[in-house]
Amino acid sequence: MIDNESGHIVRREIFRCTGQQLDAILLFGEQRHFDERPLQWVVAQYLQSPASRG
Repeated sequence: MIDNESGHIVRREIFRCTGQQLDAILLFGEQRHFDERPLQWVVAQYLQSPASRG
């Protein structure tokens, strides 16, 4: 969704996932000690990894 006033994408629309997917992403981050990294960085790493494919 785009905010009509600013023309920017509303952040909550950029990334959507199910509760199960979020649990998998958080577990992925914990296992790799990514605790201090921003969630968007962890999500990007997860999506590039074989873990995201099954």
